[in-house]
Amino acid sequence: VNTYNALSNQVPFGGFKTSGHGRECGEYGLEAYTEVKSVIMKVHEKNS
Repeated sequence: VNTYNALSNQVPFGGFKTSGHGRECGEYGLEAYTEVKSVIMKVHEKNS
């Protein structure tokens, strides 16, 4: 009741024809907005 586009997070949503709205939600939509980065840290060993 009173909901609009109540979709699961796993369901990709696509725009309509030439509306300018691309694919959003879902795994592939998330990958479009992410970038892999590396972090290098010096870790001190704990003496046992």
